[in-house]
Amino acid sequence: MVRATSNLRWLEGLQLRTVCADLREPESLAEVVDGARVVYHVAGLVRADSRRDFMEVNFEGTRNITRACIEASNPPKRLVFVSSQAAAGPSPGPEGIDEDHVAQPVSAYGESKLAAERYLAGVKGLETVIVRPSVVYGPRDPETLGFFKVVAKLRLKPVLGGGVTLLSMIDVGDLVGAIRLAGEVPQAKGRTYFLSSPKPYSMNEVMKGISAALGKRAISMPVSRLVLSAGAEVSQFLAQFTKGSAKLSHLKVAELAQKYWVVKTGRAREELGFEAATSIVDGLKAAARWYLDNGWL
Repeated sequence: MVRATSNLRWLEGLQLRTVCADLREPESLAEVVDGARVVYHVAGLVRADSRRDFMEVNFEGTRNITRACIEASNPPKRLVFVSSQAAAGPSPGPEGIDEDHVAQPVSAYGESKLAAERYLAGVKGLETVIVRPSVVYGPRDPETLGFFKVVAKLRLKPVLGGGVTLLSMIDVGDLVGAIRLAGEVPQAKGRTYFLSSPKPYSMNEVMKGISAALGKRAISMPVSRLVLSAGAEVSQFLAQFTKGSAKLSHLKVAELAQKYWVVKTGRAREELGFEAATSIVDGLKAAARWYLDNGWL
């Protein structure tokens, strides 16, 4: 499924069929799902200027694609919904949370993903599986590119929370394999899974890894919540003169200001047979190499 405005560069040469549709237009979705065995719902809005925008795509869009699956003349058996760690919210401590932890999202994005999860919990007539990726990084990822750019261009290493902020992370290649398992493993029906590397990483470790991957020496630059908020004000102001949403908004600052984003991965290991294989060192090197080779840095 692609949108009318989608950049299809990365699909060129692949043996696949594209269908132009939009999650916000229910009538466009029938052709997308009809005849499919499994629908992998990976579309979503990660950057927006209002809670309403997030809900329209991440919640209402999920409801639309789910209804299309159920009403299809040749319906799929299973829908795999790619939610987010943000739906669960931050962890209270470094030990991390599992899937049974009471969800407490701190952002409009997380709230919209959680609303979609709760809707899916009541769906009948279609198998559903929910996966919650942690911070995703790797080739073609535009969301973590900014950290690479600051190191490469300014020789600075921005660190949140004094550098001790802990993050669960996953390489995009590992994530793709895990999502595929969620669509294939029979016992995954009706279950929710955190997808991440087993070990969390501090912001200091991540930024040192990016610096090493780029072969650039950089100076650590502490970033406080006050600085983030000021940056969000500037970003939101400038966004008024462009067609896109602010790259940094106050909605996003609510997430970035948290100290612990750590999850436990036991359920995915035990039930899906999944364990992330890519180390942070190798993953960041692959991302840096791709950004450089493709002119993103």
